[in-house]
Amino acid sequence: TPRRARRVFRKIRRQAATYDGVPLQCLDDAALIRHLGQFGDTFLDAATLRRLHEIVSAQSRAYMILDRLLAAWLPGRAETLMTELMTGLGTLPNARLTYGLMALSEVARSEARAAAFLSSADDVALDTYRPALAGTRFLDGFETLLREFGHRGPFESDVMSARFGEDPAPLLRIVQLYLRTETLENPRQHVARRREIQRAATKEVRDTLRGARWLLFSIVCSALQQLLAQRDENRHVTTLLVTHLRRVALELGRRAKQAGILDERDDIFFVRWEELPAVLRAEADWRGVVRGRRHERERNRDVAAPDLVRGGDVADHVEAHVVADDALVGLGVSPGTLRGKVRILRSVADIRMLSGEIIVLSAIEPSLTLLFPIVGGVIAEIGGVLSHAAILAREYGVPAVVNVPDAMRRLHDGDDIELNGTTGRVRLLGRLNGDRHGAALAKQQ
Repeated sequence: TPRRARRVFRKIRRQAATYDGVPLQCLDDAALIRHLGQFGDTFLDAATLRRLHEIVSAQSRAYMILDRLLAAWLPGRAETLMTELMTGLGTLPNARLTYGLMALSEVARSEARAAAFLSSADDVALDTYRPALAGTRFLDGFETLLREFGHRGPFESDVMSARFGEDPAPLLRIVQLYLRTETLENPRQHVARRREIQRAATKEVRDTLRGARWLLFSIVCSALQQLLAQRDENRHVTTLLVTHLRRVALELGRRAKQAGILDERDDIFFVRWEELPAVLRAEADWRGVVRGRRHERERNRDVAAPDLVRGGDVADHVEAHVVADDALVGLGVSPGTLRGKVRILRSVADIRMLSGEIIVLSAIEPSLTLLFPIVGGVIAEIGGVLSHAAILAREYGVPAVVNVPDAMRRLHDGDDIELNGTTGRVRLLGRLNGDRHGAALAKQQ
């Protein structure tokens, strides 16, 4: 399966490179619609989608097999060994982006002009980074990074969301945060340390198992490690196609606005996939359609999504697992125990000042993993042991607990807590207002 995955990724990269070479603005309307149809045939190709699903599902099977083998053969150490064996993967695209930004922050420290600009620039000033940093090693390195990762971005699975290549400000803000962190670890040293943890765990298993058991372990463990890396590669590569879909949609939106069919270019994102070919023909009141869908989106913006939907029916609400007034329990996905203060992240704006806090989120969107080198720990209401966030938390060595229902409501900025990424327990030590030990964490705030 790892070999098959590499073939699929190469194919998608070739397709994406071909599509990127198409000058969309030079196509007439009919040619643009034909291009959209051809792209749709590629993007929604059943065989490719099936293979991508196999890549994602294969790691779950490998994980379950390895977990059972270790539980049977090293019962006292199985849980810890599983997490240690799944770190030090090194080649994850998200990790490469993070390490690249960490390295660039060191470059900025050594260049007075880059350091001065990044230390003082606000959101408006960041838009001027190219002329402000022209001729610096930082800008050269940043542009190189954008060439590889410009198709990624916040909430990148949503075609409405801008890519880093369109708006690099989120990456520059991350560099600003890194610059404010005096204890930021050297990326090479960090990678070496995580790989040593993996090597030590492998040696422990090797010293215990013999013969056929060791051989079986080696095969399954190697497959799982490759598959975990390929899950992140899968997102990196398939996002190339999502980004091209965004390019096509924006070109359609530009033409529709120019023709007076839509009010704004980005209104095109309120048109369904199957409706896109008809927009430029102006056969419907697309302004009215967009207004109605925008209103519907606003109406549903604050509706809490159910934990589980079965065949269109919402399952019973899953209550938080409260073991005491001052504790919650989730799923530990990255080992380690620490005490620290809570920082609730509800939007990108909340990341502006971080320094070792335990961040609490509803779900860990991949671009937010860029924060992992400067946080103490992570708590999320949603997630799993094989999610992108869990894989990257282990890669960075950040203790993490996911599947903690209502964590965003029950915890508050400044709360003192203890997080155990091995057991999945979160214990409240005190509220910001001074209330200690059990400020009725389980109660509605």
